[in-house]
This record gives sequence, C-alpha cells and structure tokens, in this order.
Amino acid sequence: MAAGVVSRTISRGKDVWGHTAVMPFSYYGPTSYSTGGEAIAADAFKLGVIEEIPAFLGVNSAGTLAVVYQYNYSTGKMQAFWQNEAASSALVEVPATTDLSLYTGRGRAYGKG
Repeated sequence: MAAGVVSRTISRGKDVWGHTAVMPFSYYGPTSYSTGGEAIAADAFKLGVIEEIPAFLGVNSAGTLAVVYQYNYSTGKMQAFWQNEAASSALVEVPATTDLSLYTGRGRAYGKG
C-alpha cells in the first residue's frame, strides 16, 4: 500500500506571514486509501505544528472526477470525500482500498515552526 505523497516542488520554500508559516504543496493520493485517512505529520510540510490546512480538490488525471481532501486535525490524517450514486445528496468518505494515486491537488498548510 503506497502512501500519498506531499510534494513541495511548486514552492520555493516556506513563507512567513507575521507569526504564521505558510507552505504551498501538491498532494498525490495513495494507491490504496485507508478508512479514516492517511497520517501526515507536520514535518512533511516543513512545519513544527499544523494550525490549518483548508480543504482542497484533488482532480483525476483525465480532469473528469474530483475528490475533496480534508485534513482531520484531531487524528492528523488527510481524508478523502466524494459524491457517489449511493449518497447522491452528500459527500461520503472514499471507500477503503480505493486507488487515489491519479487524484492530485494543491493546497496550503499554515502553522508554526
């Protein structure tokens, strides 16, 4: 089970706004999603503490489907949600073992350190 990848190649480095560090990143989903999300430590974003990662879209390589990536602060995991036929009116968590490796998105991590 390959983990998702946090890539900081789109950024020249960490920016600092006042007392908050800002780290732009690209996220590539895992080849086998785990229920509850994928654990990602603050140091993956060159931060000591994560204060905020706003939700962002991960679009598949064909540009036809998308997932919403949302960082769960209480568990320290990146979760993935989508809409499917079974839950047509709400976003549901992506089922375990789903291959999200072609769903990429860009986000920003805010924190300290």
